[in-house]
Amino acid sequence: MSTLQTVPTEPVTAPGKGDRSFPVPPSGSAKWRRKKERALCQIAAASRFLGGPRQSPTPGSSTTGILTYHHVAKQVASDPFLLNVTPQRFREQIEGLIRFGYRACSLRDVVACHRENRALPDESFIVVFDDGHHSVYENAWPVLRDLGVPATIFLATGYLDRDTPLPFDTCQTGLSRCGDTRRPLTTLECEEMLGSGLLDLGSHTHTHEDFRGQPDQFAYDLTCSLQLLRGRFGLKRVTFSFPYGRFDAEMQRILEQHQLLCAVTAECQCVTLGGTGPNVDPFGWGRFGATQFDTPRTLAAKLDGWYTWLQQHWRRLRR
Repeated sequence: MSTLQTVPTEPVTAPGKGDRSFPVPPSGSAKWRRKKERALCQIAAASRFLGGPRQSPTPGSSTTGILTYHHVAKQVASDPFLLNVTPQRFREQIEGLIRFGYRACSLRDVVACHRENRALPDESFIVVFDDGHHSVYENAWPVLRDLGVPATIFLATGYLDRDTPLPFDTCQTGLSRCGDTRRPLTTLECEEMLGSGLLDLGSHTHTHEDFRGQPDQFAYDLTCSLQLLRGRFGLKRVTFSFPYGRFDAEMQRILEQHQLLCAVTAECQCVTLGGTGPNVDPFGWGRFGATQFDTPRTLAAKLDGWYTWLQQHWRRLRR
């Protein structure tokens, strides 16, 4: 793999790319998004209660679900993309899943099972965090440590150690009174969590751009990110999360060439190990967003496949 002599200490823009922040939707669109998400979660939970698991593995295969978080902070006043979960709700969600009999696994466990053609434990789930916000260290890490739950933090590595909010953070307004939780993680915070053996670090690119259709720029940015993770934390092979969940086949090919372990998207699907069908490719594994509206029951409905089924039918109705 090609390497760069140095990794920039400040966020860089890959050659040929301009800065692109994720657009904040109009207030009406945000309200509709919140209502739809709440309704789908509630219907999925009721369907699971009445019908049991929707996702039935084929013989020789097993399924699991990845739950994605971004911020875990107290304020959710302005959160158009439902990216923030309060610390109390986060604890309720994880404790509730464990109480229901679900078992937390690490993303590396899933990769190992995939490679060795082994099944995962029944009713398992994986916790991941995108971006690398300080709120994860301050509010989520104590909960995970108390419960012994492993997790992966996908770092936008170019922003590590900065004292200002991430420029693509759509929760900035709503988190304005949360102070320090808005900034990115520091190297020392990452080292502490990584040293516990519970928390793992993955790549979320270096600059958090949408690199579809720009393979050279993506390869350059990825090299910066991997070099930082290797040089600063000693991580030789890592997992990956596509910024905004956006990807194309060329990006997946580059990840394989750089020997990443797996890559997760924003497709609301369970991960299938063994067998055939959707979401088998480890460089296109789907996952579920965990929101403030989620209870342990609605998360269980996502992990059991009901949310995916409802969302697919919702999309058909809107065509």
